[in-house]
Amino acid sequence: MMRLKEKDDQLCGLLHLQAILSRRARDKEQATLGSGAPDMAQSRALCDQILTAYRQREQMLGRMRRLIDSLPDQRERKLLGLHYLLGLKPEEVAVVLGCSLRQCYRLKRNALMHLEARLFF
Repeated sequence: MMRLKEKDDQLCGLLHLQAILSRRARDKEQATLGSGAPDMAQSRALCDQILTAYRQREQMLGRMRRLIDSLPDQRERKLLGLHYLLGLKPEEVAVVLGCSLRQCYRLKRNALMHLEARLFF
């Protein structure tokens, strides 16, 4: 019976995560609509800047993923991934993890301490 409740909690957390990400994508899409069209040279320069920024971001995210994946605690890995890799707010992370906001902050602090220990000691 407990496993069924855990599965329900996981499903509920995933549904919350899906709703949050969908809302964010919709908001970003609405924000980009209505902007004027730049000329061709500006478009190419902007595309080059976006591509460079995207590649740099992907490299940074890859390093962050590897570092986060090195943590032994699954909840800490999940919290840091949701917060830093997906960009969820602590309130949203707490909903997905099924814990209080205070627990979320405490878990984040402990996870960051563990990462710091791995990096510097």
